[in-house]
Amino acid sequence: MASCSAFAEEFGEIDVSCQGPYASGVDARPATGWRTVSFETAPDEDIDAVFAKGDRSIEIEVFCNRGEPTISEVEQNTLPDD
Repeated sequence: MASCSAFAEEFGEIDVSCQGPYASGVDARPATGWRTVSFETAPDEDIDAVFAKGDRSIEIEVFCNRGEPTISEVEQNTLPDD
């Protein structure tokens, strides 16, 4: 049976499910003013989601720890001027 968790931060919210050791992205809902740059949905050892707002980006990485979705890293960056 798959386990699913939602993770909410200032960028919005993502839902991730675990099937054994494999994470799958279920849904990404950016907060007002934010946009989803990328969101991995295919089963993998970990999934990444990247959100951006203005010159900021936030990348969140989630893996399955004993079948439970767990954040492994949140990285905040300033995007270069175009």
